[in-house]
This record gives sequence, C-alpha cells and structure tokens, in this order.
Amino acid sequence: ARETAMRVAIGSICKKFLLEFDIKIFSYVVSIGEAYFELDEKLIETKYQEIENSPVRCCDYVTEQKMIEIINKAKENNDTVGGTFKIIVKNVIPGLGSHIQYDKKLDAQIALALMSIQAIKGVEIGLGFKFAKFFGSEVHDEIYDDKYQKKFYRITNNSGGIEGGITNGEDIII
Repeated sequence: ARETAMRVAIGSICKKFLLEFDIKIFSYVVSIGEAYFELDEKLIETKYQEIENSPVRCCDYVTEQKMIEIINKAKENNDTVGGTFKIIVKNVIPGLGSHIQYDKKLDAQIALALMSIQAIKGVEIGLGFKFAKFFGSEVHDEIYDDKYQKKFYRITNNSGGIEGGITNGEDIII
C-alpha cells in the first residue's frame, strides 16, 4: 500500500506535467460488486466534476448509493468487495510506444504498471476481453481518409487508442 501511495503522489505530478501538452487523464469507477454504471467516454469531461465529488468516483447518484450500500455491507461482514474502473487518456499524439520490442510496447507497459498494483487482477485496453466474442472484421478500427481536411480518422476505437504497441491518435481507453 505504501508503494501504491507513492505512485499516486508521483502520478499527480505527472498528470499536471502532461496537461502542459493538453494530454488529459480521467478515471472513474464502473462497478463495485453488482452495482454497475458505464459512462459514455464522450461525456467524461463534462461529468468529471461529479466524479471527483463522488465518494466512490461514480457520476450516477443511484449507482453511487448502491455502491456505498455494497461497501457498507461488506464492512459489516468483515469482508471486502471487488470492482472495476476505467481510465481515459485524451489528446495523445500518435506514434508513442513501439511495435518492435515487447517491453517497449505501450499497452504492455500500461498493463505491467496496473497489474503490479496488488489489488488489480485484470487489465483491458479498448474492448479487451470482449474481442474474443467477435471476428476480426467486426472489431478492426477501419481508417478513413478525409481528402478535404487532409486527415485520417476512425469511426470506432475498439483498440482503445493503441495498435501494435503504438498510440494511434485516438483516446486511450483502459
């Protein structure tokens, strides 16, 4: 726990530094026990103050109350309860990471950092484990070309902003 606390402290400094490059990092709790609320990623910035003000980092009041009830019930029973959270990183430039070396792949580094926290038992990037339910043709983030604005874009972000270990310019979803 002491080592994780140090990561949080250093991470808050890094988060401020990244703001200098307009890179924004958001997070919120998706579930605690059976209580579940998933926010549309496009709304994260507008809902973030509500998330920050929530004791369980959930912007949906009804779900927040259920989460608190589940936590209190676990406490009463001298037990614990699991949960999930989501991290969204906005405005990351394409090309960070590597596809050549396993230990330089950005998704591998993110998974290592998160999995080394004792309570974390799984990490998804983008669709994550849900990829297993689909054919590749159903989940690939097709690249489109806007000839008028001279830019490439994607309609979907199933890969969570990282392809082959490298950022692709979309939001990183963890």
